[in-house]
Amino acid sequence: MPNLASSLTATLIAPDGATTRQLALRGVHGQPDRYTADFILTQPGAYQLHLTGFIGALELDLTFTLHDVGTLSELRFP
Repeated sequence: MPNLASSLTATLIAPDGATTRQLALRGVHGQPDRYTADFILTQPGAYQLHLTGFIGALELDLTFTLHDVGTLSELRFP
């Protein structure tokens, strides 16, 4: 499989549905066909990931809903 990081676009959509950020995809070392991007989710709510582009001749236009993100106060200790 070719390097899909150059043929796919991943856009993170914030819980407000309007704020977006294009992610810089990169391959995961030693794990063929796996990709990652760096980001920190700072607002509580449900984020979405919009994936577009091509895998070979197959055109993709998919949106995934990620798990709900809680508030930072839920994670802080002590």
